[in-house]
Amino acid sequence: MTSIAREPTRELQQLLQERRGWAARLVEDARYLDPSDAALLRSVYDHGMSATQLARAVGAKPYALQRRLRRIVQRMTSPEFRYVLRHRRTWPDQRRKIVEAVFLRGEGQRPTAATCGVTVHRVRQEIDRVRLAVEFERAQRAAG
Repeated sequence: MTSIAREPTRELQQLLQERRGWAARLVEDARYLDPSDAALLRSVYDHGMSATQLARAVGAKPYALQRRLRRIVQRMTSPEFRYVLRHRRTWPDQRRKIVEAVFLRGEGQRPTAATCGVTVHRVRQEIDRVRLAVEFERAQRAAG
């Protein structure tokens, strides 16, 4: 009976440890985000504020902050985010600026095109390049 009681505790501790590691990685990678997104992420995952507390402090709706946080976390845990972090230093400046804006900071295609001084078509091409490269890496790993 004692060993049964300890097993879930170990599993729970392991799960909590994994979650802490995941949250620490998110907080560390927040430096690549838009400053307002980074502040939101750090408030929740580094300072332990709930969306309700944070919403009350900034005068926003809790659901809106939760939805925004969910989108930020989805972007940060995407294969494209990781790929851009790993490879961005090897790319030409214009490509790097475009994909950092889209995949790291979550900017839209039109604002990115305007900021980078390129067409929306060019932004889409760079997005497609990254997605294709991610799929290629995934296929290579699957093939062994």
